[in-house]
Amino acid sequence: MSYDEAYYEFCGKSVAYLLPTMQNLIITRTFSKAFGLASFRIGYCLSSAQNIAALNLLRNAKNITHLSQVAAIAALKDKEYMESYVKEVVLAKVFFLNTLDSIYLTL
Repeated sequence: MSYDEAYYEFCGKSVAYLLPTMQNLIITRTFSKAFGLASFRIGYCLSSAQNIAALNLLRNAKNITHLSQVAAIAALKDKEYMESYVKEVVLAKVFFLNTLDSIYLTL
């Protein structure tokens, strides 16, 4: 069973707490959204050690470019920037929804 948490940083909710009891669970996450690294095509998964070992047998060892790895490491070192970006996006969403509500109420 797989679960996509591409927007985890925006909602803060995860099913990772299920990992110890669900050996068949694979959670995928990406650096595309909150970290702004969509063009680098990099992500990661959370799962049992057994599943990760099986995935490593299937995965091409050179499937991630060096530049993508450097970008991901730099992004992880500047988590504060990511958090401020997420906050900015959430505030913009609230503003947008409030504006739509006000337009709807005037119709």
